[in-house]
Amino acid sequence: MNNFRTWVANHAVISSVLAEIAVLSLMNLIGLLLSGLLKLAGITISYEYVSFFLTEFPAALLSVGALLLVGHQYILKRRTTNFFAGLIPAGYFIVIGIYSAAVMLLNYGYTQLGEAMGVVYSADNLEAYQTALTEISSNPEQLIRVFQNIHIELNPWFEILAFLTTMLLVGITEEFLFRGVIAELLLKKFGGSKKGIWTATLLSGLLFGCAHLINLFAGGGFGVLIQVAVTCFMGMVLTAIYYRTGNIRVVVFVHAFIDFASLIVSGFFSGQAGVISTIASYSPIQLIGTIPYIIVLLVLLRPKKIVTIPDNMKLQISPKKQS
Repeated sequence: MNNFRTWVANHAVISSVLAEIAVLSLMNLIGLLLSGLLKLAGITISYEYVSFFLTEFPAALLSVGALLLVGHQYILKRRTTNFFAGLIPAGYFIVIGIYSAAVMLLNYGYTQLGEAMGVVYSADNLEAYQTALTEISSNPEQLIRVFQNIHIELNPWFEILAFLTTMLLVGITEEFLFRGVIAELLLKKFGGSKKGIWTATLLSGLLFGCAHLINLFAGGGFGVLIQVAVTCFMGMVLTAIYYRTGNIRVVVFVHAFIDFASLIVSGFFSGQAGVISTIASYSPIQLIGTIPYIIVLLVLLRPKKIVTIPDNMKLQISPKKQS
């Protein structure tokens, strides 16, 4: 085992790529096997997040296994920064998550109100929507009828539970693999110098983004390529947060929270676009989202803070790698 771990550490980039391929491949293989077994048993799962749960649960176990295999279980005890203090460097994600959830819920509410009024709520139809809303607002009886016609249907309780659990499992799976295994390996490989930290951060983000290419097989289409570009930068910021805090729990929570916020409508309400449908709808305009990530990354790894990372990560580096 020591020889294996030495080889992994000495070939950190290759090992990181292999770890990513292995976990993602096994995750999907297990998912296919489970689906096949359920079909043989005559069981049909028509709920998206229940299906995702069946894939993500073994994926989380695989990520934990990868963590133990490379000998990185020490990160589960390392808490250089306590959880709540660690949320400060992650402030952008917290704010954008709250904003995203609020916008999603408001859009859902406006859409349901539009259906009750008989008007489509969309960017191309805002004038007609506002006109109808103004007319109805001036007629109390009609306004009451409209609100009585609003139909909001929650997902079944087990689908909501599956959604909440799956968001947490995604956070565990991806953060244990990409931060606990890959970012940790790369930082040890390239060292605690500014150049080494930036190299490890950029590579880990690139690998994180490329992992989302797997959504091509689920029918995400061109939107997957947009997702990959954006998540590359998102992965870099998550790695920077991890390096700044030395606390895996912080990035697990932040990752799960961001996914929860972006999918809150489909997770709680029936008849809404799910994960793959949402990804397929991505357009180049979403690439604007990379700009805040770049700014946040530069702030997190500014000279004053980047020098604290070796201590935060309790990194043992040689004098050569410090230079």
